[in-house]
Amino acid sequence: MDLITKLTKLNNMRKIAVLAIFALLLGSTVSCQRSWERIRKKTQTSNRNYVIDQYSGGILVGHYEFSGILNDSEGSDGYYFYQDKVLIELSGDLVIKSTK
Repeated sequence: MDLITKLTKLNNMRKIAVLAIFALLLGSTVSCQRSWERIRKKTQTSNRNYVIDQYSGGILVGHYEFSGILNDSEGSDGYYFYQDKVLIELSGDLVIKSTK
């Protein structure tokens, strides 16, 4: 093998290594963003005004308005909140709107 071929192969290996490191860093950033979002949701410290519509088969089956904190159920697609000291748990197709 001549010197130019060796240098070309070495340069290609460096490019692959740089791309692999970039992919790992990008994956770590996305993972950190998701973790931060979970923490932010779990640490909601002030009440918000919520309007939640629940659908089944495209038909509105539930409508909730409350001021408080909305929590997501870990390991589930559901949410829960308290309305007039009663625990309400919802899952399925939801449209959630909130304002401060």
